[in-house]
Amino acid sequence: MKKILSLICAVSLSLSISAQTRFKDAADFNCTDEYGTNVHLFDILDNGQFVFMYFFFTDASTSEVFDPCIAEAYHHFGDNQNDVYFVGVAPSDDSLAVDGWRETYGVDFPVIHWFTEGSTVQMICEDYGVNMFSTAVLIAPNHEILIDNIWPITSGQNLI
Repeated sequence: MKKILSLICAVSLSLSISAQTRFKDAADFNCTDEYGTNVHLFDILDNGQFVFMYFFFTDASTSEVFDPCIAEAYHHFGDNQNDVYFVGVAPSDDSLAVDGWRETYGVDFPVIHWFTEGSTVQMICEDYGVNMFSTAVLIAPNHEILIDNIWPITSGQNLI
């Protein structure tokens, strides 16, 4: 829990935050990625985990800076096994692009993209009002959006 509070305080104090989402409460979604991982947002939150949602393009100009930081934070917080659950949202990518991205950055968290089952990536982007990429959102277990645009992501330690 100390790690979570540190994450929230550090991000709030050190980053310029610009709202993109329209709501302060999370919008639910339920998807299954190509590896069979079910991502039902409210189930994860109700289980007591924070959710870090990363909206991105696999070939974005920010990838070389942001994505290693995301990978470092993902591993630091226990690869979705501890207090923070990471999920990616890649609105214009398919499974081949996402697989290449995972291999490049060494992450295996679920990524919702064009061909995942369930809620569509377009619906999720619309529900969160995200139309600029890369965007990172932190959601608390009580379904409240704590930070609606973590920006800029300049280092893994900055994010952690």
